[in-house]
Amino acid sequence: MTRELNFRTNLSAQLTAQLSLVRVTVPDIHALSPAQFPSYSVDLGKTFYQQNALAGTPISGYQEFTLTINFTLPQLSPETMLHFRSDFLVGVEFFFGGGYAPPVIQPGENYRIESISLVNVAAPTIQPTATRFAITINARYDFINL
Repeated sequence: MTRELNFRTNLSAQLTAQLSLVRVTVPDIHALSPAQFPSYSVDLGKTFYQQNALAGTPISGYQEFTLTINFTLPQLSPETMLHFRSDFLVGVEFFFGGGYAPPVIQPGENYRIESISLVNVAAPTIQPTATRFAITINARYDFINL
């Protein structure tokens, strides 16, 4: 399995189990059905190589990813939205702080996923008439090529 596919599969299984969220692949929150809340999506970003062998082969690096958590609430409840957002962030911080277990190296794989870390969380957007909300979390995972 490729490094990116292995990471997405492993991360998704653990997020679903630990945070009780539904995985979605639709990036537009307005295109989701009511049954798809609360949910999350994972979008991979740029890969950065930090160390190369003498022959130029990448040895280690990290890849950015965006975790988006979607949830719904009644209109005209900004304080409730902030409360739910805070609860989700506590769960995410716990997950990133030790709840995530990197995948086990399988025969034939030439990489190891080391860890994940939070980079930043986007500021909340308060729209009193909205019923659908998203939390955007930027993070990264570190890897080593064997």
